[in-house]
Amino acid sequence: MNLPVDVLRTLYILIYGVVTLKEVAMGGDVSRYRAASRPYVKRFEYVYSLHIFQKLRLIDPGLAEFEQLLGEGEVIEELCDSPEQTRVLILLIEWTRPLHLVVVIDSGRQEERVVTVYEPRPSDWDAQLRRRKGGS
Repeated sequence: MNLPVDVLRTLYILIYGVVTLKEVAMGGDVSRYRAASRPYVKRFEYVYSLHIFQKLRLIDPGLAEFEQLLGEGEVIEELCDSPEQTRVLILLIEWTRPLHLVVVIDSGRQEERVVTVYEPRPSDWDAQLRRRKGGS
């Protein structure tokens, strides 16, 4: 079955409770996010969406290389959605170019849902790509 990307995103949002990919990854209402600065530590198994595989194909790291990069990432923002779910924005700088990654850590389901990965726009972030310009 071949569904359009928009339909797949909508299904993903309904299943996993992520409000919108734009809000999570590209800005949206970022006032609820709080700045953080700590190493990312994996607690549960990863769950990947079709969207993340499509993004990785465009950006170019393989899945094994990507998972290795995650172990060297830094949490730069977080948002507690509920007592069991926390969204984190992770900065990955150990690759050929910096990447931002959004992960939902769900202790209730004991999984970490990898939502999206993208190259941060320098116009939206400070020089180290850790803080939003004019925001958190």
